[in-house]
Amino acid sequence: MKLFLCPNVFNTKQINEAKACIDTLERQNHTCSLSASDAELLFGTDKRTGFSAESDLIVSLGGDGAVLRAAQTAIGADKPLLGINSGRLGYLCAMTFSQTDSFDLIFSKCGLSERSLLEINYNGEKITAVNDIVIAKEHIGSSVDLSVSVESYGDFRIRGDGVVISTPTGSTAYNYSAGGPVIDPECALIAITPLHASRGVDHTVITDNKNKVTVSERNNDALIVADGTSIGKIQGDFEVSRSHKVLSIYTAKNTDFENKGVKI
Repeated sequence: MKLFLCPNVFNTKQINEAKACIDTLERQNHTCSLSASDAELLFGTDKRTGFSAESDLIVSLGGDGAVLRAAQTAIGADKPLLGINSGRLGYLCAMTFSQTDSFDLIFSKCGLSERSLLEINYNGEKITAVNDIVIAKEHIGSSVDLSVSVESYGDFRIRGDGVVISTPTGSTAYNYSAGGPVIDPECALIAITPLHASRGVDHTVITDNKNKVTVSERNNDALIVADGTSIGKIQGDFEVSRSHKVLSIYTAKNTDFENKGVKI
Protein backbone atom coordinates (compact mmCIF):
# COMPACT_ATOMS: atom_id res chain seq x y z
CA MET A 1 0.00 0.00 0.00
CA LYS A 2 1.21 3.52 -0.79
CA LEU A 3 1.10 5.64 2.36
CA PHE A 4 1.60 9.40 2.55
CA LEU A 5 2.66 10.24 6.10
CA CYS A 6 1.97 13.46 7.99
CA PRO A 7 4.00 13.25 11.22
CA ASN A 8 4.26 15.55 14.21
CA VAL A 9 7.89 16.68 14.17
CA PHE A 10 7.99 19.41 16.80
CA ASN A 11 10.50 17.74 19.13
CA THR A 12 13.11 14.98 19.24
CA LYS A 13 10.72 12.45 20.82
CA GLN A 14 8.16 12.89 18.04
CA ILE A 15 10.85 12.68 15.35
CA ASN A 16 12.20 9.42 16.77
CA GLU A 17 8.70 7.95 17.09
CA ALA A 18 7.88 8.88 13.50
CA LYS A 19 11.10 7.30 12.18
CA ALA A 20 10.41 4.09 14.15
CA CYS A 21 6.85 3.96 12.85
CA ILE A 22 7.97 4.44 9.25
CA ASP A 23 10.55 1.67 9.66
CA THR A 24 7.85 -0.67 10.98
CA LEU A 25 5.50 0.12 8.10
CA GLU A 26 8.21 -0.34 5.47
CA ARG A 27 9.16 -3.73 6.93
CA GLN A 28 5.57 -4.74 6.15
CA ASN A 29 6.16 -3.81 2.48
CA HIS A 30 4.30 -0.51 2.53
CA THR A 31 5.69 2.36 0.48
CA CYS A 32 6.01 5.42 2.71
CA SER A 33 6.36 8.95 1.37
CA LEU A 34 6.38 12.38 2.99
CA SER A 35 6.48 16.03 2.07
CA ALA A 36 9.92 17.28 1.06
CA SER A 37 10.31 19.25 4.30
CA ASP A 38 9.33 16.30 6.53
CA ALA A 39 11.60 13.89 4.62
CA GLU A 40 14.53 16.27 5.00
CA LEU A 41 13.83 16.80 8.71
CA LEU A 42 13.45 13.11 9.52
CA PHE A 43 16.07 11.56 7.27
CA GLY A 44 18.25 14.39 5.97
CA THR A 45 17.38 13.44 2.41
CA ASP A 46 14.57 13.80 -0.11
CA LYS A 47 14.61 10.04 -0.81
CA ARG A 48 11.14 9.48 0.65
CA THR A 49 9.56 12.62 -0.85
CA GLY A 50 6.26 11.93 -2.58
CA PHE A 51 2.86 13.36 -3.50
CA SER A 52 -0.28 12.82 -1.47
CA ALA A 53 -2.42 12.48 -4.61
CA GLU A 54 -0.40 9.40 -5.65
CA SER A 55 -1.00 7.57 -2.36
CA ASP A 56 -3.70 5.10 -1.35
CA LEU A 57 -4.01 6.45 2.18
CA ILE A 58 -3.01 9.51 4.20
CA VAL A 59 -1.59 8.56 7.62
CA SER A 60 -1.12 11.02 10.48
CA LEU A 61 1.47 10.29 13.18
CA GLY A 62 0.81 12.01 16.51
CA GLY A 63 -2.37 12.95 18.31
CA ASP A 64 -5.61 14.67 17.37
CA GLY A 65 -3.74 17.82 16.36
CA ALA A 66 -1.78 15.79 13.83
CA VAL A 67 -5.03 14.35 12.48
CA LEU A 68 -6.50 17.83 11.98
CA ARG A 69 -3.41 18.97 10.10
CA ALA A 70 -3.28 15.78 8.00
CA ALA A 71 -6.99 16.15 7.26
CA GLN A 72 -6.25 19.17 5.09
CA THR A 73 -3.88 17.00 3.02
CA ALA A 74 -6.46 14.21 2.80
CA ILE A 75 -9.23 16.59 1.77
CA GLY A 76 -7.06 18.23 -0.88
CA ALA A 77 -5.94 14.90 -2.31
CA ASP A 78 -9.40 13.30 -1.94
CA LYS A 79 -7.88 10.36 -0.06
CA PRO A 80 -8.98 8.56 3.14
CA LEU A 81 -7.20 9.35 6.40
CA LEU A 82 -6.03 7.11 9.23
CA GLY A 83 -4.60 8.46 12.46
CA ILE A 84 -1.91 6.64 14.47
CA ASN A 85 -1.85 7.98 18.00
CA SER A 86 1.19 8.77 20.10
CA GLY A 87 -0.40 11.77 21.77
CA ARG A 88 -2.79 11.97 24.69
CA LEU A 89 -6.48 11.33 23.97
CA GLY A 90 -6.29 10.44 20.30
CA TYR A 91 -10.04 10.64 19.84
CA LEU A 92 -9.71 10.93 16.05
CA CYS A 93 -7.10 8.18 15.77
CA ALA A 94 -7.90 4.60 14.77
CA MET A 95 -4.84 2.94 16.29
CA THR A 96 -1.76 3.50 18.44
CA PHE A 97 1.94 3.37 17.61
CA SER A 98 2.18 0.06 19.49
CA GLN A 99 -0.25 -1.51 17.00
CA THR A 100 1.74 -0.70 13.86
CA ASP A 101 3.44 -4.12 13.95
CA SER A 102 0.13 -5.49 12.65
CA PHE A 103 -0.90 -2.46 10.58
CA ASP A 104 -2.90 -4.37 7.96
CA LEU A 105 -5.09 -6.02 10.59
CA ILE A 106 -6.42 -2.65 11.69
CA PHE A 107 -8.67 -2.42 8.63
CA SER A 108 -10.74 -5.38 9.87
CA LYS A 109 -11.26 -3.48 13.12
CA CYS A 110 -12.02 -0.09 11.58
CA GLY A 111 -14.83 1.44 9.60
CA LEU A 112 -14.58 4.28 7.08
CA SER A 113 -16.63 7.24 8.28
CA GLU A 114 -17.69 10.19 6.13
CA ARG A 115 -17.45 13.43 8.12
CA SER A 116 -19.07 16.72 7.18
CA LEU A 117 -16.92 19.85 7.16
CA LEU A 118 -17.42 23.56 7.66
CA GLU A 119 -16.30 26.11 5.12
CA ILE A 120 -15.49 29.80 5.26
CA ASN A 121 -14.35 32.29 2.66
CA TYR A 122 -11.71 34.68 3.97
CA ASN A 123 -10.09 37.23 1.67
CA GLY A 124 -11.08 35.14 -1.33
CA GLU A 125 -9.65 31.90 0.08
CA LYS A 126 -11.86 28.92 0.92
CA ILE A 127 -10.90 27.32 4.22
CA THR A 128 -12.31 24.04 5.53
CA ALA A 129 -12.55 22.94 9.15
CA VAL A 130 -13.02 19.41 10.48
CA ASN A 131 -13.81 20.40 14.07
CA ASP A 132 -14.92 23.99 14.36
CA ILE A 133 -14.84 27.64 13.47
CA VAL A 134 -14.37 29.86 16.51
CA ILE A 135 -15.05 33.59 16.64
CA ALA A 136 -13.46 34.85 19.84
CA LYS A 137 -12.20 37.96 21.63
CA GLU A 138 -8.64 38.99 20.95
CA HIS A 139 -7.70 40.44 24.33
CA ILE A 140 -8.05 39.15 27.89
CA GLY A 141 -10.41 41.32 29.91
CA SER A 142 -12.45 42.37 26.89
CA SER A 143 -15.55 40.88 25.31
CA VAL A 144 -17.07 40.65 21.86
CA ASP A 145 -20.60 41.55 20.85
CA LEU A 146 -21.78 39.16 18.14
CA SER A 147 -24.92 39.03 16.05
CA VAL A 148 -25.64 35.53 14.76
CA SER A 149 -28.13 34.67 12.03
CA VAL A 150 -29.14 31.08 11.27
CA GLU A 151 -31.30 30.17 8.29
CA SER A 152 -34.70 28.80 9.34
CA TYR A 153 -33.95 29.69 12.97
CA GLY A 154 -33.60 33.46 13.22
CA ASP A 155 -31.23 36.04 14.63
CA PHE A 156 -29.77 36.26 18.12
CA ARG A 157 -27.03 38.05 20.01
CA ILE A 158 -24.06 36.78 22.01
CA ARG A 159 -21.98 39.05 24.21
CA GLY A 160 -19.04 37.37 25.93
CA ASP A 161 -15.85 35.58 24.94
CA GLY A 162 -17.17 34.49 21.54
CA VAL A 163 -18.83 31.49 19.91
CA VAL A 164 -17.89 28.00 18.72
CA ILE A 165 -19.52 26.80 15.50
CA SER A 166 -18.92 23.07 15.46
CA THR A 167 -19.36 20.01 13.27
CA PRO A 168 -20.53 16.79 14.93
CA THR A 169 -16.91 15.58 14.75
CA GLY A 170 -15.83 18.66 16.68
CA SER A 171 -18.65 18.41 19.20
CA THR A 172 -16.32 16.50 21.55
CA ALA A 173 -13.62 19.20 21.34
CA TYR A 174 -13.95 22.93 22.15
CA ASN A 175 -17.74 22.73 21.88
CA TYR A 176 -17.83 20.10 24.63
CA SER A 177 -15.43 22.08 26.84
CA ALA A 178 -17.73 25.08 26.48
CA GLY A 179 -20.72 23.10 27.71
CA GLY A 180 -22.08 22.06 24.31
CA PRO A 181 -23.62 18.65 23.57
CA VAL A 182 -21.93 15.57 22.15
CA ILE A 183 -23.36 14.80 18.70
CA ASP A 184 -23.13 11.56 16.74
CA PRO A 185 -20.31 12.30 14.26
CA GLU A 186 -22.33 11.27 11.22
CA CYS A 187 -25.34 13.49 11.95
CA ALA A 188 -26.05 16.36 9.54
CA LEU A 189 -25.97 19.09 12.18
CA ILE A 190 -24.10 22.20 13.28
CA ALA A 191 -23.74 23.22 16.94
CA ILE A 192 -23.46 26.91 17.85
CA THR A 193 -22.19 27.27 21.41
CA PRO A 194 -21.57 30.64 23.15
CA LEU A 195 -18.35 31.14 25.12
CA HIS A 196 -19.04 32.60 28.59
CA ALA A 197 -21.94 34.71 27.38
CA SER A 198 -22.94 37.52 29.75
CA ARG A 199 -25.82 38.73 27.57
CA GLY A 200 -27.99 37.30 24.85
CA VAL A 201 -28.17 33.58 24.11
CA ASP A 202 -26.22 31.52 26.65
CA HIS A 203 -27.07 28.00 25.40
CA THR A 204 -26.18 25.87 22.38
CA VAL A 205 -28.27 26.25 19.24
CA ILE A 206 -28.45 23.15 17.01
CA THR A 207 -29.31 23.50 13.35
CA ASP A 208 -29.33 21.41 10.18
CA ASN A 209 -26.00 21.75 8.41
CA LYS A 210 -27.81 22.81 5.25
CA ASN A 211 -28.39 26.14 6.97
CA LYS A 212 -25.81 28.89 6.66
CA VAL A 213 -24.65 30.69 9.80
CA THR A 214 -23.80 34.38 9.46
CA VAL A 215 -21.89 36.20 12.19
CA SER A 216 -21.21 39.92 12.49
CA GLU A 217 -19.27 41.72 15.22
CA ARG A 218 -20.05 45.23 16.43
CA ASN A 219 -16.63 46.50 17.46
CA ASN A 220 -14.45 44.69 14.87
CA ASP A 221 -12.25 43.12 17.53
CA ALA A 222 -12.91 39.42 17.06
CA LEU A 223 -10.59 36.73 15.72
CA ILE A 224 -11.54 33.83 13.46
CA VAL A 225 -9.91 30.49 14.27
CA ALA A 226 -10.38 27.33 12.15
CA ASP A 227 -9.41 24.03 13.81
CA GLY A 228 -7.07 25.88 16.15
CA THR A 229 -5.38 27.94 13.42
CA SER A 230 -5.83 31.71 13.52
CA ILE A 231 -7.22 33.02 10.23
CA GLY A 232 -7.54 36.73 10.94
CA LYS A 233 -9.97 39.32 12.23
CA ILE A 234 -13.62 39.26 11.36
CA GLN A 235 -14.49 41.65 8.54
CA GLY A 236 -18.14 42.62 8.19
CA ASP A 237 -20.66 39.78 7.91
CA PHE A 238 -18.91 36.44 8.14
CA GLU A 239 -20.54 33.29 6.74
CA VAL A 240 -20.01 29.70 7.90
CA SER A 241 -21.56 26.91 5.84
CA ARG A 242 -21.29 23.20 5.18
CA SER A 243 -18.52 22.37 2.73
CA HIS A 244 -19.31 20.36 -0.37
CA LYS A 245 -16.22 18.31 0.52
CA VAL A 246 -16.16 15.51 3.09
CA LEU A 247 -13.42 13.83 5.11
CA SER A 248 -13.20 10.04 4.87
CA ILE A 249 -11.53 8.84 8.06
CA TYR A 250 -10.96 5.39 9.52
CA THR A 251 -12.35 5.00 13.02
CA ALA A 252 -12.34 2.08 15.44
CA LYS A 253 -15.58 0.08 15.41
CA ASN A 254 -17.72 -0.27 18.52
CA THR A 255 -15.93 2.55 20.31
CA ASP A 256 -18.15 4.48 22.70
CA PHE A 257 -17.63 8.09 23.74
CA GLU A 258 -16.72 7.24 27.34
CA ASN A 259 -13.80 5.05 26.28
CA LYS A 260 -12.47 8.07 24.41
CA GLY A 261 -12.66 10.25 27.48
CA VAL A 262 -16.06 11.87 26.92
CA LYS A 263 -18.61 11.29 29.68
CA ILE A 264 -22.22 10.98 28.52
